[in-house]
Amino acid sequence: MEIEHFSAEHPVDLGEIQRLLGDALREQRRRRGLTRAAMSALLGGDVAPSTVAAYENGIRHCSVLRLVQLCAVLDTTAHEILARVGERGPYDDEALLVDLRRVRCDPDAPEPLRRWASVLVDQHVNPYRELRGGSLPALGTLTGTDPGELRRILARARAERGGREKNSGMPGSGGDSDG
Repeated sequence: MEIEHFSAEHPVDLGEIQRLLGDALREQRRRRGLTRAAMSALLGGDVAPSTVAAYENGIRHCSVLRLVQLCAVLDTTAHEILARVGERGPYDDEALLVDLRRVRCDPDAPEPLRRWASVLVDQHVNPYRELRGGSLPALGTLTGTDPGELRRILARARAERGGREKNSGMPGSGGDSDG
């Protein structure tokens, strides 16, 4: 995929963003119960169904003006669609320190995600796991969790960096443990 470096610390994969934008448009079209042909008709025939498909599949670039038109037909705003892309975006690779014990006890977390956390904790793996944004799509697929929702759940289970070692309770971590 095409990688553009807007800064050394934050590379941006434009191809991936285009694909995520297409996914968000497709999801919204389906929520509205529209076919691509119906969407084309609502746009006055200015955009062929094949062009809608190309946007949704991340094959064709979508201008800002076209995005605003598409969103108007889809009863949403460009801001809302772009927020979904941002939630799933591949360009946020900041590490998130997560307490797996919190994940497994979170009643709002999907059962497969809680089971994943439980298995790791039950195997006496250090309950603190550092996750990067790039690993979230795979974890979302594994647990059947939408990437945006996964980020919100993991943010609730965030661990404090200072408490990582003394509170882990794992052998050799400085916590109270039977060993």
